[in-house]
Amino acid sequence: MDQAKKILVVDDDQDSSYLIQELIELCFDGVVVSTAVNGKDGWQKFQENQPDVVITDLEMETRDAGFLLAKIIKTISPNTLVIMVTGANLEKPDCVDSLLSKPFEVNALRKEIQESLERR
Repeated sequence: MDQAKKILVVDDDQDSSYLIQELIELCFDGVVVSTAVNGKDGWQKFQENQPDVVITDLEMETRDAGFLLAKIIKTISPNTLVIMVTGANLEKPDCVDSLLSKPFEVNALRKEIQESLERR
């Protein structure tokens, strides 16, 4: 990667957020990871950092906070790649590039991040 890629992880479950952050930092050199605790915080961090990839949980402070965040991000910045993780059984919304069901395999998340970084 020529220039440091930026990834934003948005999840109200701090353990999940920490695990995803650790996975990214262990698997990808030169990637800068920031975290947010809910949709509102995620939107603020998105505006501050302009990440290449956003990984967001679906349900946070509201049942669809992650969906709303993804929709806003894709409207404002269509080239930002959005990966949504959820325990809900749903089809991939148009506002996300990838949907991972919880619990997900670490290799599945690593693969999605790798493919997202390569597309970006």
